[in-house]
Amino acid sequence: MDQAILNRLTSTALRGVPTKAVDRPILSCLHLKATAKTLTVTGTDTATTSRASASVEAGETGEVATAATVLASLVAQLPPGEVMLSTEDGGLRVKAGQGSWLLRVAAADAFPTIVSPKGTKVDLSAAAVRAGLVDVLQYASDDLSKPALMGCLLVADPEGLRLVACDSVSLATRLLRGETVLAEDETVLPPAKDLSLLLPMLEEVDKFSAVFAKQSVAFQASHNGVGTEAISTLIAKEYPPWANLVKPRLDNQLTVNQTELLAAVRRCALLGGSARVMIMHLDPDTGVRLSLSHNEVGEGSELVGGEYEGEPVAVGFQASRVATVLETLPGEVAVFRQLGERMPVRVTSPDDDDLLMLVMPLLVPKAQK
Repeated sequence: MDQAILNRLTSTALRGVPTKAVDRPILSCLHLKATAKTLTVTGTDTATTSRASASVEAGETGEVATAATVLASLVAQLPPGEVMLSTEDGGLRVKAGQGSWLLRVAAADAFPTIVSPKGTKVDLSAAAVRAGLVDVLQYASDDLSKPALMGCLLVADPEGLRLVACDSVSLATRLLRGETVLAEDETVLPPAKDLSLLLPMLEEVDKFSAVFAKQSVAFQASHNGVGTEAISTLIAKEYPPWANLVKPRLDNQLTVNQTELLAAVRRCALLGGSARVMIMHLDPDTGVRLSLSHNEVGEGSELVGGEYEGEPVAVGFQASRVATVLETLPGEVAVFRQLGERMPVRVTSPDDDDLLMLVMPLLVPKAQK
């Protein structure tokens, strides 16, 4: 088999292997299965699976399991050209160029049997889905005590498919127009970390397929002779209510240059880091002014300007949250809308109606208003 093809197989399967120590050593292995015409390489932690397959002229059929990082690293560093794999002396023999390596193997029959979900297969645009995932996945929580928020909610929308992710402090939602995947009012909740595994796969293809089952979802694609599949166990938790938060019942509106505001936010954050409260002072006469005070470092204030409609108000945020939102936002103009000073702030761009983000405000000390 060609080294480049084998490298794609092992590197793809490695995405499913646990990155931390596990109680079952077999899960730290890659599973290789050869039939007369196909080699399939699989990595899994039982909840998440990544596997890839390619055509091969197999001199022998069978299956082995061997240390995932060792095999994947070895294959990645082999010279270009033909690679020979065989079982020999109770191990996996790898030959390439003038080199030969014998890797220890584990009991292949101890490797979990992973069955692809059964259901209706639907085709999706790889570019649209990848762009949407890049926008929203960074907003998912990594708090183990809130498993639902560790997912990315997929929601059926009359105009396509909606992606939602939030971590209690900020939220992002992206509408993928025309991508009809789910039945009306249907939602599914795969882990955000699993969807991040799709990004390299989606970068290579124009189209890919999704198969949704009751407890899992599979994403499948084929490119240059390599078939890939990512299987994810859905999160069996109810996602917190989010739809009412994004309804446009708003009083105050700030329209400001996105690039200028982002630069000012970064400068302001230098005084106190992400843990301090950055205050946005909003006034119809001056637009927006940022301020931040730190007892040990100092204080700073910067007038950014822009156009503000509403009553004067001071709203507190984590600087890092505002920076993330502005970095996600396309175009040169950011629009902030809010119903009241303690309500979530909607952030949108006139250049993209399908992307919406929310940021929860923080309490502003009276002395700093």
